Amino acid sequence: MIRWRPKDPDDVVNRGVTFADHFHPDEILVSATWTMPVGLTLLGQSQSGQQAAIRLSGGVAGSKYVVGVRGVSNMGQQIDETAEIQVVER
Repeated sequence: MIRWRPKDPDDVVNRGVTFADHFHPDEILVSATWTMPVGLTLLGQSQSGQQAAIRLSGGVAGSKYVVGVRGVSNMGQQIDETAEIQVVER
């Protein structure tokens, strides 16, 4: 599991996942599908090369959330990754 930097409940942040450890160097993402927990809001998403990124907001201070992403490559691989983000009041 990937651990993202914490965020404040009022922050709008960009976070990402790389699939470089799973893909051949010539392999690229053709799609990334995100699974968001209740409490966090997905505001946008993008992908480039072997990386997928999202912009998210929300969350309750003192809570940890797990975000999932399935990356599909141009060579047909489907890889699931998860990332944890903690929400802290600043």
